[in-house]
Amino acid sequence: MNIADNFEDADAFYARLVAIHESLDDAQSEQFNLALILFLANRIGDAAALDELMNLATESLREEAEESMAAANQSHADGAPQPTAGTSP
Repeated sequence: MNIADNFEDADAFYARLVAIHESLDDAQSEQFNLALILFLANRIGDAAALDELMNLATESLREEAEESMAAANQSHADGAPQPTAGTSP
């Protein structure tokens, strides 16, 4: 599976995607995302490729969560006050 950048103009695509979302409320934004995903999945059409892409997306969310946890832990290690045993924060 090729997951390298494969856009002719990724910045233009991203700008258009952001512009669309800025004009929508939260529910419409969610509906738009779902419709776009289904249209793209239909265009790809290969169940194995779609399964691999869903796995990649899931893994990227997991990695992002781990990075957020590491950053939070680092901020505590960098001198943020820590509650001591038997006291309230």
